[in-house]
Amino acid sequence: MDNALQLADTDQTIDLLVRIGVDPEIAKVSMEASPPKKVELRSIQTKGKGRYGLLVLPVVSQSQMWFYLIREVVDVDNKSTWSAIDSIHPSCWRTNCTYDLTQLGERDVDDIFIHHINLGHGSNYVADRSVLFTVRDGKFAQALATQDYLNQDILGGSSHDLEQISTFLPFPGRLLEETRTSATNGEIKKVERRYWHWARKARKLLPGNFTPVLVPRA
Repeated sequence: MDNALQLADTDQTIDLLVRIGVDPEIAKVSMEASPPKKVELRSIQTKGKGRYGLLVLPVVSQSQMWFYLIREVVDVDNKSTWSAIDSIHPSCWRTNCTYDLTQLGERDVDDIFIHHINLGHGSNYVADRSVLFTVRDGKFAQALATQDYLNQDILGGSSHDLEQISTFLPFPGRLLEETRTSATNGEIKKVERRYWHWARKARKLLPGNFTPVLVPRA
C-alpha cells in the first residue's frame, strides 16, 4: 500500500484513502493542501493478530493532524486490503504536531508519542501537551499526558512572560525522562527533571516528582 500511495496522483490518493476509511472531506482537503508524498504510512507492532499500520495525514482544516490505526484484512481468496479501525485528530494550533514511534508501555507493542497537541489558548496564554497512545484491543489508548509547552503573562504586562518547555528522552526498561526548562522574559530561571515509569496494573506511565537540575544564581 505504501507504494500505491507514493505512485498515485492526487485523485487516486484521495480514492485510496477513502477506501481505507478516511472521511472523504478530510482526504480531499488534506491532499489538496499538501502533496501526496506528505502522507505517512508506518508499520507498527501490536499484540493483535495480523498486520497493523499507522496512517498519518498532514495538518488539514482547523489546524488538525489525523492519525489512523489501520489493519490488514485478508479475504477468502487471500487478497488483502487495509481498513481504518480507529483515529485521533489532535489540534496543532501553535505549531505542527510531531510524533515518534517508541516502546514505553506494553512489551513488544509500538506506542505513538505525539507532541505539541494544543491544550488551550487565549489572551497572553498558550499551552500544549504531549500524549502517548498505545494500541489496545484494536483501539488507541492513552497511556501518558503531560504539558510540553506553556507561555503566559504571569503578572500582567508583556514584561513578565513565563515560558516552560519540556523535552523527553526514553530509556530502556520502559522509562521516560522529562526535562522542563522555565524561563521568564527569555532568561532561564530553573531546570527540573522527573521520570515516568510504566505501571503494569494501571497500564499507563506514572510520573515521579520534579527535582531541580539547575537553579541559576540570583
